[in-house]
Amino acid sequence: MVFFLFDPLYILLSLIGYFFIFFIALYIAPRFASKLSGKLSLYTSMILLAFSTIITFSLVVAGFIYLVGMDGIYYFSTIAILILLANFLVYLFSPLMIDIAFSVRRDDYLQRIVDEVKEKVGLKGKVLALRANGLPNAFAYGNFIFGKRIAVTDSLIEMLDEEELKSVIGHEIGHHKHKDSIFILLFGILPSIIYYLGYTMVWSGMGDRRNRNGFLALFGLILVLISFLVQLLVLAFSRLREYYADYVGAKYVSKSGMQYALAKLFMFYSNEGYREAVRKSTYSTLFIYALANPLVSRIDIESIKNLPIREIEFLSTHPPIQKRLKFIDQIV
Repeated sequence: MVFFLFDPLYILLSLIGYFFIFFIALYIAPRFASKLSGKLSLYTSMILLAFSTIITFSLVVAGFIYLVGMDGIYYFSTIAILILLANFLVYLFSPLMIDIAFSVRRDDYLQRIVDEVKEKVGLKGKVLALRANGLPNAFAYGNFIFGKRIAVTDSLIEMLDEEELKSVIGHEIGHHKHKDSIFILLFGILPSIIYYLGYTMVWSGMGDRRNRNGFLALFGLILVLISFLVQLLVLAFSRLREYYADYVGAKYVSKSGMQYALAKLFMFYSNEGYREAVRKSTYSTLFIYALANPLVSRIDIESIKNLPIREIEFLSTHPPIQKRLKFIDQIV
């Protein structure tokens, strides 16, 4: 779908969508979230978000087919199949691409830690532990062909003590245990389908010589805006899955180890140059810290919790470290 990048209409609709989503993320979403803050459990929040996303998608598709008629079934089926196929191919070959990009290699020390933590968490099956090149980070990936994999960069292994490293490994094993790669992949497809349905309708409206051309174009634009709203829901769901993985690392390994590891990552990536390098990475959604000096005390951790949040949280796949540290405090 790279050819869409050269289509002026595609670019225009994307810009409209991005301005719309920034407005929502800056002015509306924070007020809405503040009203719900602390009122729902993590598990309940995930269920509600997943349900809301699926229901919204279903209503949009049903409305699209109802308004467009039988042609709507053809448009929806074609777009859905193409997007599913493209994402399936990425899912199929991404582990190989990640292995090459990060020059991963097996490591007996890391494998011992992964096996130990895996037993504590209760995850069945083999998990391959790999060292990787790059800035301090860790990520879980894999599929039914390549198996479950966890990669940790050399720099992160050097930064953390063993308890902290085990906590980070627990977080990544949590992703495998919760099947997060599949969930995020499937949910990420939904806004894409809605977007391309809208894009198709705008094109149809512009090329329709009958009286309804303006209606089709307007309907398409509404679908584009809805697709960005659904994307906000998917990002929120992704952030909750990160909390869920933090829970595994803290609950089954060490609360303090998890907090110290996150605090060290936060302090390392406080350097804007490092933050930008991670933000621009193709694989940033995999990282334990997606947007962190190794010497960290409990006072530092408490100070980080109270630091202002600079990034726009609602446009991120990961929660701010400040919130993650506070969330870990609540784990019994």
